[in-house]
Amino acid sequence: MDVELAEHDFTYEMEPCVDVLLNGVKVAHIPFKVAVTCTVSGLELFLKQGCVYQVRSGKLDCKAEIRCGESVVWSRELAGVNLPGELHLSKPIALDAASS
Repeated sequence: MDVELAEHDFTYEMEPCVDVLLNGVKVAHIPFKVAVTCTVSGLELFLKQGCVYQVRSGKLDCKAEIRCGESVVWSRELAGVNLPGELHLSKPIALDAASS
C-alpha cells in the first residue's frame, strides 16, 4: 500500500522593474511582481504488513504569475515534476497502531 504523507506550499517572489526612457531620460518606472508558487505533494510511504519498507519522494507542481500593480498580466500552470529519489529501508519500520 502507498500512503501520501504531506503537502507543502511555498512561494518565491521578485520585484523587477522597467524604466521607460525618452531620448535617454527616464520618464517612468513600471514595477512588476513575478511569483512562482510551488506545491510539494509529500512523501510516499510503501507499507507492507504494518511496516514501512520504502520512502519515495513526491511531486512538485508550480504556478507562475506576473503582476503589474494589482493586475495579473500573465499566469500559467507549469509542468509538474516527479522529485527524484527513493529510500529503501534495510530494516523496515514497524508502525504502532496505538499511536495513530
